[in-house]
Amino acid sequence: MITDTIIMLGLGFLLGVEHAFEPDHIVAISSLISKEKNLKKTTILGAIWGVGHTTTLFLAGIIILTLKITIPETIALSLEFLVGLVIIFLGFYVIISIDEKHQPYRSFTHIKNMIQNSSLDKNVKNTSIEIFL
Repeated sequence: MITDTIIMLGLGFLLGVEHAFEPDHIVAISSLISKEKNLKKTTILGAIWGVGHTTTLFLAGIIILTLKITIPETIALSLEFLVGLVIIFLGFYVIISIDEKHQPYRSFTHIKNMIQNSSLDKNVKNTSIEIFL
């Protein structure tokens, strides 16, 4: 009996770890910590998100198992759709929250300089790729 319980808890833990690395979770946590530079703060924020997520799933699981109910497929699909909308919202949040000091395209300045300095014809000011940088 105790061995079965330990095996079930271990299996539940492993499935939870697998669940944590699904794309929707990676997107959610990365967008939440994207503005933070401090490792300690991002770790705390990630831990709070993880504990909150775990608590919600644990409570929902207890309710479902206690009441012995089955979630209809239409509700499950609706919840998956809601997750998709949340991911889209988080993507917009990250895009909107990018400020002037943290623009990803600025890291390509060195490529622009390389193109300008290595041009065979020094009179050519804009190459086709340089226009986009």
